[in-house]
Amino acid sequence: MKNNYIKLVLIICVSLCITSCWSEFGSLKESFRNRNIPLYKIHSIGLMPMIMDDTTDSGTFYSTNYFLKSLKQEFPKYKINVVDVGGFVESDSLFIKKVVQKIRSDQKLSKETLLYTGLDSVFQKDSLDAVIIGTINKINHQKYYQVENHVLINCKMTKCDFTYYLISLNDGKILWRAQTTGKSVYANIPDYPPLDVAISSGIDEFFDSIPL
Repeated sequence: MKNNYIKLVLIICVSLCITSCWSEFGSLKESFRNRNIPLYKIHSIGLMPMIMDDTTDSGTFYSTNYFLKSLKQEFPKYKINVVDVGGFVESDSLFIKKVVQKIRSDQKLSKETLLYTGLDSVFQKDSLDAVIIGTINKINHQKYYQVENHVLINCKMTKCDFTYYLISLNDGKILWRAQTTGKSVYANIPDYPPLDVAISSGIDEFFDSIPL
């Protein structure tokens, strides 16, 4: 009986510590802004969805649309729409990730990458001046206990580390970059996929740093 009581106390203490540590649902890890941004004439921007743009637990449909809605509300003078890359992603689920890997290695979105991936024709068709593209770096799923009304509740947390870029399609240069961690904590069946909620919370963290 005593051992069970001690275990219960330890679980409560650990749960309170974890809950305290996870009270912040997002954190901006790194941000970059090109000092020459005022020199660029940007009117039309394409937002590319991260990974599969669907409503499953591994998709980013809701968070992509959350980002789009926030951008349109905050920056009404720009024409901003989601870029249709469904065909590319259906044939290669890692398509977006591979494009971002090339951007990281080249430190720009090169013409070679645009031609090789076929994105050049997509961007030209939409008459885009810039594109916002992001990728997921890491996803963690964890379980923990939370105390509510003196009762231990088994909760879950999804944590997502991701990076978004704003890139000029005039010269391919990176105008802005932000790496963020977003979190989603839930006890029962969530209203939206946990990954989408985690990414949306991360978007809130870096949104004010977008230089538009």
